[in-house]
Amino acid sequence: MENHSKHILLAEDEPHTRFAISLILRKSGYKVSTSKDGLTAFDQILKYKDSADSIDLLLTDVEMAGLNGLELIEELEKERISLPVLVITGYGHEERFLQLRKKGNVHRIDKPFVPQDIVDQIDQILSMKAAVSA
Repeated sequence: MENHSKHILLAEDEPHTRFAISLILRKSGYKVSTSKDGLTAFDQILKYKDSADSIDLLLTDVEMAGLNGLELIEELEKERISLPVLVITGYGHEERFLQLRKKGNVHRIDKPFVPQDIVDQIDQILSMKAAVSA
């Protein structure tokens, strides 16, 4: 897949995790924007919404200050922004993920994960999106 034209927004409140995941994605050829919380992520999605550089996928942690993953997805719905979402979940977030899953094009990856797992899952989600758009 041609990754370098795909723009991923990573919303992750833990600085080391945010840095590591963004590095993995950049090395895989993705353009990556980062935010430290859900509110900042929402603002970035709105900023890029009508640009040639719009966000192709949101990669978000579940638990964050400001807006958590569920609240962020709900805000996107209110604005009628349809965007594939990959949620990073930790132990004990099964019920929260099921709430998120009801919101539509939401996928998950469980902590801990190896770098290639996250790249493979993003590739798969974006391939599905491309197939639907074609």
